[in-house]
Amino acid sequence: MLRIQPKQLNAFQAAAMRDFEDRMLEHLKAFSPRHSRVLSPEQLRQVIQGALARARAHGFTSERSVRYWVELS
Repeated sequence: MLRIQPKQLNAFQAAAMRDFEDRMLEHLKAFSPRHSRVLSPEQLRQVIQGALARARAHGFTSERSVRYWVELS
């Protein structure tokens, strides 16, 4: 039986979060090109991370609902 250690789980979660942020960066460039051009990629990533934290605080957990939250942010 395989056992995933907490350190491994954290690494998987971090990779999944980075992937989501990367996809959101590309999505926002198409969804809101004018706003995306004003911010640097790192600033836009910070906006995504902040919106994600607020979405979680409101109980949004699915990728679709978080994406909508980020779009509206």
